[in-house]
Amino acid sequence: MDKKRFRELERLCKRGWMEMAETGCDKPDYLEGFRHRCPACEISMRVSGGSAQDCRYCPIIVWRGENLSTEHMIPANCQYPGNAYRDWYVAHDYVEDTVAAKRAALKIAKYSWMWMPEYADVYI
Repeated sequence: MDKKRFRELERLCKRGWMEMAETGCDKPDYLEGFRHRCPACEISMRVSGGSAQDCRYCPIIVWRGENLSTEHMIPANCQYPGNAYRDWYVAHDYVEDTVAAKRAALKIAKYSWMWMPEYADVYI
């Protein structure tokens, strides 16, 4: 993947989160082909060789890094309490709080992405 494709995926991801922030709806269908309907998860998974929970390669800076848990079933960093994705997921899927879901989606849409040299070795 080159930097141009990386920026395309970033824009696509941010567009999806902006739509969710405006509508309160679920992730858009055009994200269906990506791991967890998330271009960032797809990038991370491809670089790590198949581990969807390997956050060291997440392009979203706030979620990049070693996983926070040492348990056998390791959730991705974005799924821990206090993270905007977790807030969106709980508000959208469990408590059906549209206002909270929209707020969390808007926060995610504004997160910064950063290129890593490892991305050049994958095709998406």
